[in-house]
Amino acid sequence: MVMLAAMAFMLGAFFLQGQERMVYAAGPDAGGTMAEAMEIQVNKTYSEVLDTEDDVDYFKFTSTAHGYFQVQLAHNSANDTSEGGWEVNVLNEKGEALTTGYGITKTWTSIVLPYADPGRIFYIQVEKYYSSAINSIYDLTVTQTASADWESEPNETIAAANPIEVNHTYHGITINSSDTDYFQFKTNVHGYFQVTLAHSAENTASEGGWQVSVLNEKGEALTTGYGITKNWTSVILPYAKPGRVFYIQIGEYYSDAVKSVYDLKVVQKAAANWESEPNGTAKAATSIKSGKTYHGITGARGDEDFYKLNIPASGKISVKLSSSDTNQISDIGSGWEVVVYDRKLNTVAGLNGIAAEKAFSLDVKKGIYYIKVKGTYDSSAVFCRYALSANFVKAPAKPKISSVKAGKRTATVKWKKIQGVNGYYVYRSAFKKSGYKKVKTLKSASAVSYTNKKLKSGRTYYYRIAAYKKGKGMTVISPYSAVKSVKVK
Repeated sequence: MVMLAAMAFMLGAFFLQGQERMVYAAGPDAGGTMAEAMEIQVNKTYSEVLDTEDDVDYFKFTSTAHGYFQVQLAHNSANDTSEGGWEVNVLNEKGEALTTGYGITKTWTSIVLPYADPGRIFYIQVEKYYSSAINSIYDLTVTQTASADWESEPNETIAAANPIEVNHTYHGITINSSDTDYFQFKTNVHGYFQVTLAHSAENTASEGGWQVSVLNEKGEALTTGYGITKNWTSVILPYAKPGRVFYIQIGEYYSDAVKSVYDLKVVQKAAANWESEPNGTAKAATSIKSGKTYHGITGARGDEDFYKLNIPASGKISVKLSSSDTNQISDIGSGWEVVVYDRKLNTVAGLNGIAAEKAFSLDVKKGIYYIKVKGTYDSSAVFCRYALSANFVKAPAKPKISSVKAGKRTATVKWKKIQGVNGYYVYRSAFKKSGYKKVKTLKSASAVSYTNKKLKSGRTYYYRIAAYKKGKGMTVISPYSAVKSVKVK
């Protein structure tokens, strides 16, 4: 064996199987400590030998590109088949072990190690595991692959998170049970996004088992997936105004996730008809328009979504909330609560326990209104999608009574025609300021008069009218006309 090692030293460099191979003598050439480590280059093969029981070889290399690398230790063909039995440790610049191979008698290839930003320094430590490794030649190769799609360690904190782009697939690996990977991305459109974590094809079928959390810019969890062994896609997250920052945290959930490769992708879709989080207060409310349907999701327990609606004139709005077909009935529970507030946040109207679809209407004046959507209880409708719409119909113009003429036990009321209405209501009272009751509904837009019969002679009656129109499932009434009176003959 000693003669064989000496021959290797004399040979210097030679080629085997088309790859450059550098051969060195055993012992000090490889360096017995990290400080004495022999510098090697990636994508080249080096041959060495342990010449004593206590001999330890250290190698040092510098990564040249962003991507990943693998370390291979192989039984040299010059050895007898019974020789070999090494232990290999791949170390970071601090000397901390990233991965280890034990009892190598033939060929060992490390897991993928995504630590390879340009200029990073790593070490390889080789020592005996079986005594048969002494005076046996091993071949050492560091193979590096440039790839912008791989994580770059260290990325175990939010501050060190890897920046990624939406709609692109990235790869990573949980090296050990304490390894946690963080990624950061920015939204570039208003809409929503979903995070997908998939079991990589590089793993065996039994590998995997991660926990994934999607975090906002404050590091607060928006949603979490547990025990992912195949594919997981998050709920829709409507937090995507341009320039918003989010984080993804990936770690082990089952031990099978250790040294297993995952595929990560953030899919973002532009959608102007989605809520825009955070909108948990009136001040941060998502602006909406009448006649359009908007989508939202009540995320974590207690999530409240506020919407802002600008009413241009007096009229009526109909507010409708419906559950998405994607929700499970068991998840909806007691459903949602919808509350309408005026601009001073006084409650105007509301509806509770909406589990499928319900609507309600209310009279409104010109100004700002807020609509709040939340689960009826904290345990209701968590991560359930809903659709919200608010339809506004402007009230007709205020009508004007042109005359009220008395007849024998009759009174004839005349008014000016209002455009765009469906008809008129006529109200009568024995008092000027109160007690008005509807005495007639005229279902013609062209009606401009009404004769009220069977009245009492000598009594004074007070009249007022209102125009009405129908639209979007609502009947909207105009302001009342000024009151006119008549003394019946």
